[in-house]
Amino acid sequence: MRSLREASSTDVAAIRHALEKDGVVVVRNVVPVRLLREMRGQIDEAFVDMSLARRTKAGVRPNLEAFLRPDAKQLGAAAMRRVHLIPQFYMIPQLPRVRALWDAVFGEEVFTHPKAALRIAVPGEGEVTSAHQDFAYQPSSKRCTAMWVPLHDVAAGVLEFALGSHRKGVLAPASYGAVAKRSTWVSASLRAGDAFMFGALTLHRAPSNTTRRFRCSIDFRAQPMSEPVGEALIAGDLVLPFGLTWQEVYAQLPADFDRKFFWSHRHPAVATDSASREASAKAIEHSRLDRFELGDLSQLSHVKRMRRASVDERRRARAELLLARHPARR
Repeated sequence: MRSLREASSTDVAAIRHALEKDGVVVVRNVVPVRLLREMRGQIDEAFVDMSLARRTKAGVRPNLEAFLRPDAKQLGAAAMRRVHLIPQFYMIPQLPRVRALWDAVFGEEVFTHPKAALRIAVPGEGEVTSAHQDFAYQPSSKRCTAMWVPLHDVAAGVLEFALGSHRKGVLAPASYGAVAKRSTWVSASLRAGDAFMFGALTLHRAPSNTTRRFRCSIDFRAQPMSEPVGEALIAGDLVLPFGLTWQEVYAQLPADFDRKFFWSHRHPAVATDSASREASAKAIEHSRLDRFELGDLSQLSHVKRMRRASVDERRRARAELLLARHPARR
């Protein structure tokens, strides 16, 4: 597998060049390692407390037997709710050095999407993230760019990119597989503090976790302030999973954190075309279904409504299946 171009976080010209040519670049030393280690330690503690991990001489390791228990999903949801209250998860995307990098790369005022993602992959999971473009799931500017940051060192192949695939434009999801077969795939190893930066049109995929540890990462996105954003990405009440509120989150952050509710003060114009509205509705419904499946009962009424009224037959069927699996939630 070919290696990716890489650049330091201060070499804006090299970052721009790689994004233009390849659609992806490795950026070194973006995030302070101290914050990532603090976050990883709190994640480990949450999973140990829920009996989903054990402390060993080699460090914290997943308790794979616990994931086979009947209450594994409930334990996992409780652990994930707890880790979604970790302050560093919300502080890292808003660090001045990170926002300054976005501004420099875009060359204009930038809007950071409020919704970041925390991903924890269990060893040996059969599921993989198949090849896709983020644009299909993050309704926003085509110039939207993601930053994927592991909380620990990772080997090449943890995330793979189809070189130059962004130049094909917006692809139909049904074509992802065929394009993937014809593509040249690239990756790179990262140390804690490094990041993959890639565009919304760059085809990418992730394999299952073949290590003996949880694979932990966060990713977040930004776009030019001058371009429209999907409504789903700025609806503050839809951002947080597991029934959490922004008030609960901000109570965990330092008192001098000055980016509270930043999107409510200034954000791009909301996209009004039918395709953007449809994409936003799709993203919102998928988010609600995912959160309900993970045990977020605050989504119950929304899932019931989707079972009756979603315009998408597959989302109606998924809502029906989830409700059938959990008769107590009817």
